[in-house]
Amino acid sequence: MTAPPRLLLLALDNWYHPPRLARALAEAGFALEACCFGTELLAQSGHVGPRFVLDEVLRKDPQLLLKSVGEVLAAAAPDLVVPIDESSAAVTRRLYQRLARHD
Repeated sequence: MTAPPRLLLLALDNWYHPPRLARALAEAGFALEACCFGTELLAQSGHVGPRFVLDEVLRKDPQLLLKSVGEVLAAAAPDLVVPIDESSAAVTRRLYQRLARHD
């Protein structure tokens, strides 16, 4: 039996949809990890395995946030990153652009 795809859910804004999405993805058979701030609802979800909890201080420093999320993604090495909100989509896009410039 092959291992299920590993998804890393990236959530940088606190709202109620990420835990619902996590439940649906877990029920579909995905292995889930999360990267979020500790105060977010996703950090409390029982459907997420390993959690990479970001320090709240990073909310005020976009460059350090970008660096920290990049380090999490490198350490986790997921099969797919799923940005959950507009902020995480923007960070994901910036990280991708940085990688594209270095190729």
